[in-house]
Amino acid sequence: MRFAIVCTALAAALPASATMFRVAADAIDYPWEVSEWNAACSNAQKCTYKFLITADGDKTSSPQLPSVQARCAGQGPGAEFAQCEIIEADNTPTAVSAKLLPSPPSSNFTMNGTLHPAEIEVSVQHIDFENSMVQWNYTGSAVTSFNGDGSALSFAMTPSQVWAIA
Repeated sequence: MRFAIVCTALAAALPASATMFRVAADAIDYPWEVSEWNAACSNAQKCTYKFLITADGDKTSSPQLPSVQARCAGQGPGAEFAQCEIIEADNTPTAVSAKLLPSPPSSNFTMNGTLHPAEIEVSVQHIDFENSMVQWNYTGSAVTSFNGDGSALSFAMTPSQVWAIA
């Protein structure tokens, strides 16, 4: 629900003739930490995932980067982005969403009925801190594993795509 509200607010804030532009992701230092990762697949290859993502913001960078912590859960692969529950965030409208990507055919092997590896894609969206007519979107992906009911995993990821709409 919050994701829909944020997206509606983001869209309403933009002019009718908005321009979208891409920023070089390697020019932005915005590390994300994924923790509590658990993912499993049934024998019918229906997969579920859940994790916690934390992004440390930087108000001195250009663009300014929001701090956010969100709990994500969903199904896949192939499902649309699922809204994550925002646990903590800056005071700017921010949304986080995630989806499980299909594994490349060469890596679609099963072990005990579980598909390996898992690839998750995460998107962090927010309104610019200084100009409410600008919306930022950072999207990144990481390859990890379906760990079933095993110990939760942690890993780092960074955005590979950065877009702004003004």
